[in-house]
Amino acid sequence: LVPLRIVQSIFGFTAPDADLLKWSFATQRAMFRNLEGKAEVVKASIAAGEEMRAWLLPFITQKQADPNATGDDAVGRLIRLAANPDMKMSTERLVTNVCGLLGGAIETTSQAIVQALAELLARPDMLKEAIAAAHEDDPTRFDGYVLEALRFNPITGLQLRYIARDGVIGTGTPYATAVKAGQRLAACTGAAMFDP
Repeated sequence: LVPLRIVQSIFGFTAPDADLLKWSFATQRAMFRNLEGKAEVVKASIAAGEEMRAWLLPFITQKQADPNATGDDAVGRLIRLAANPDMKMSTERLVTNVCGLLGGAIETTSQAIVQALAELLARPDMLKEAIAAAHEDDPTRFDGYVLEALRFNPITGLQLRYIARDGVIGTGTPYATAVKAGQRLAACTGAAMFDP
């Protein structure tokens, strides 16, 4: 519930708690936890995305129509940015971006808090320094402790994605691999956490 409240406050969402949690869980499960590629998990994610879009479209349209309705939250700033003639983002694209904000916030925030704390609790000296940094007005030093803790225990060590079009990964290297549209791909980013 804490990450949910953070999202509602910082992003400016007013959808019911139960809906936000359901949408977040379903999309995160499909994107990061569905290693077997279970069709029912993908189907639940698509349904959650459709529900999210159905709720967001009138919400965003109403905010676009009333300049006083866009506050200094993430959605309000994105709406103002989308209206900039240099950006000119369609309402449909704006909804897609807001869906991405929501889908990537609640579950990952909760996991990041737990995993960063676990790493800091395992290192009492670092924990003491992080607590001192948390009391400073400028969050920069504290952020460094959190990011370093997450390097040791990232939110996810891989991201599952689908290939959009036929192509080659690693062109010109000994490990060049041909891929086909629709094929699943696991990008194993966790292995890079200790690269120079």
